[in-house]
Amino acid sequence: MKKRFIAAPQVMRSASRFVPSRKSLMMLSALVLVASISVQAQDEIETIKTQLATTNTSLRGTYIVVRNLIYVICGVIGLATLPAKYQKMQSGDPDAGKSLLNWGGALILVAAGAYILQLIFFGG
Repeated sequence: MKKRFIAAPQVMRSASRFVPSRKSLMMLSALVLVASISVQAQDEIETIKTQLATTNTSLRGTYIVVRNLIYVICGVIGLATLPAKYQKMQSGDPDAGKSLLNWGGALILVAAGAYILQLIFFGG
């Protein structure tokens, strides 16, 4: 029985199979690039979540101040117009009652609107 030896060119050809081609190197670099972009995007998402939470907290605090300011303005307007409307009502002006109800209804609507907006956007 004769022993067969592998010729040198065949060894070189089989070894060249494991040398990466230019196309496979490009695909590997693209894969690494996509993976690194994905990791950076996840870091940015966490940063955005933190910024949104901070903004939400500051908006809630600001809205409470604005809502209280609306209540105060409605109270001041109501107290400022009440004596004049009451005086007209006592003097017998026929439109005084309607005017009083219009002003009172408008002020109640503005105050209720501020509270309803808080319920809608901030959940209570």
